[in-house]
Amino acid sequence: MIEYKGYVGTIEIDQDERNLFGRVINISGDVFYEGDTLDALEQNMHDALDGYLAMCVEEGITPDRPYNGSLRVRVEPRIHAKIAAEAESKGVPMNRLIAEALAVRFDGRRLDQSA
Repeated sequence: MIEYKGYVGTIEIDQDERNLFGRVINISGDVFYEGDTLDALEQNMHDALDGYLAMCVEEGITPDRPYNGSLRVRVEPRIHAKIAAEAESKGVPMNRLIAEALAVRFDGRRLDQSA
């Protein structure tokens, strides 16, 4: 994945064309880019996203915003109870416990470590 200005883009391979391509995934519009190298792909993603943001300004459109860190998740009641019990035993809010678990899973770090 490529991150830029809070937005996230994919990195995909077209083996037939022998190049890289991707799209910004956290907006409703279509912002695509491609490149022959990872550096070119990343620069083209930046250029494509900057173009999208400039177009929004020109047309008076509010651009889709990147994720804001708020996530609503539904879990089974028994899982909810286990989360509540562990949070209580550790003396932390459930949100903190869940955020910690997600940071370890997806970022490989604890929340008190820098990104």
